Amino acid sequence: MTKKQWFVVSWCCVASIWAAAQNKTDLQHNTTAPMSATDYHFGTTVCSNSQQLFVGSLSNKQANLAGGVYVFDAQKQSNKPQQFIAPQNLTADSYFGTAIAAQAKQLLIGASNAKVLHRTTEVAEGGSAYLYQKDHQRWKEVAQLHAPEPTIREHFGQTVALNSQYALIAATPKNTDGYPNGVVYVYDLSTPKCVYQQTLAPKQAQNSNEFGKAILLNSTDALISAPQADGDNGAVYWFVQKDKRWVEQQKIIPTCPKFEPDAARQALSFAPNANKFGWAMALDQQTLAVGAPMENIGAGAVYIFEQQNGIWTQTQRLALPYPTQAFVGFGETIALQNNILWIGASGNAETPSTVYCFAKTNNQWLPTQHNYQSPTPNDGFGNALVATPNSLTIGAYSTLIDNMPKGAVYTYSYTPTDLLNEALTQQAESQATNPILNAATVVNTQSAAITTITEQVPTNAPNTTPSNNTRPATTLTANNTTTQLNIYPNPSQQGVFYVQNTLDFATDLHAQVSTQQGSPIKAIYTLLAPNKLQIQLQNAPAGIYLLQLNNNNQQSIHKLYVTQP
Repeated sequence: MTKKQWFVVSWCCVASIWAAAQNKTDLQHNTTAPMSATDYHFGTTVCSNSQQLFVGSLSNKQANLAGGVYVFDAQKQSNKPQQFIAPQNLTADSYFGTAIAAQAKQLLIGASNAKVLHRTTEVAEGGSAYLYQKDHQRWKEVAQLHAPEPTIREHFGQTVALNSQYALIAATPKNTDGYPNGVVYVYDLSTPKCVYQQTLAPKQAQNSNEFGKAILLNSTDALISAPQADGDNGAVYWFVQKDKRWVEQQKIIPTCPKFEPDAARQALSFAPNANKFGWAMALDQQTLAVGAPMENIGAGAVYIFEQQNGIWTQTQRLALPYPTQAFVGFGETIALQNNILWIGASGNAETPSTVYCFAKTNNQWLPTQHNYQSPTPNDGFGNALVATPNSLTIGAYSTLIDNMPKGAVYTYSYTPTDLLNEALTQQAESQATNPILNAATVVNTQSAAITTITEQVPTNAPNTTPSNNTRPATTLTANNTTTQLNIYPNPSQQGVFYVQNTLDFATDLHAQVSTQQGSPIKAIYTLLAPNKLQIQLQNAPAGIYLLQLNNNNQQSIHKLYVTQP
């Protein structure tokens, strides 16, 4: 993306906030730490129930550095909080406000580092969670929850989720079988003392899977991520209620592409191969968005799933344009509301922290120009996101005030229909001029079956042997077998390509050509030989297209270049 397409908000004092807002940006309001003399890391967590905005300040001097949560009127542009919530029994570094979940009348706040008194023993960093109910305009504490058998450094309360009947509270470093696998505890809020009901963990135990990193909860379903599962590739577990118990229904994992090697990736070969799928999640009705911020050497990606025939099925993969810089962390945070998707990327030394916006139309997620950059360097911008039907709030917990990391939050207003129209307009303009959409690459992950026939190459076909008009061969490794893949002619004037492999393709070879925006392109796929595939694009204008191959359960993505005859 070019800088011209980014909405840059550059200011550092209250006096210039409204000037920025009048300058036709979407910035509606900025809130710095309300008590700058006592607050630290204001904006580490943000949460909203549409009526009120809750902001965590994990090191707060008015709460003995134990942490606190500010409550603001979400409908008003005011720096003045309606309430400051901080338990009186916590000690310094309890991290009250680590996680927040809110409904209209209930509020759940985690304090993951809190000391816990279990029977007569004090458990260091066992963690607690506090339940509040709304009484008129004030939130009042009604219960303090901790693990049934707290252990040292369990960090109970690191993630919390809430519905009208249940509270789900994670202890991601919880040791099980000698490893910090993580568990999620279930509490029944319909009982007078919010009694513990159940402990959730994956059916197939793994070592150090960080189960409970993110939790989504509605009236009947729970989605719990484990970004360190399967060798740090990550997974999401879907639980449903059956006979008042939560039962694992599905393990959700993405279909990841095989990336073409290049000098940049080879130079960074030391980087971890972990994807961290499940680092962040968001849910809107039947749409699930899951971040994998370490995929592709930390470039990151977000996978979209839809509920189809009773299971979660992957439908799209969203990523920054190729080639992209490593370690920008696209997918570290996610917010989803009314077919508008916001994705945070922490950036690196060359790329500032940015929150990207997508809109859904015709079952496709398209990028918009409403992407927000960090106002100041290294401010933690985008570390926390929350969306309401017409606003987005972004935390920047390390924003410097008086050279100290006091923190700030930024609220941007938006209209969903305007974003949708903008995405459609941008797509049309991009297709008319350049099929590469600068904001992001959207890859449709549904592939088409290959028709296998014994047919000779037509006599009017272009030269079907590799030549100077061939892109560099792609080396693929699967099951300890290395093969080379050639695509030629590439570019092609007629839209006819030949894909030749040094080994035979698998019998279940699948392929799909799409635009950079993820829209499938009509094409005829013909297997001319066991190791040779012909692709004939149908009425494809000049431009660049994506070919996704699934061969022997190995996915790869390649660019096809169509030029004017």
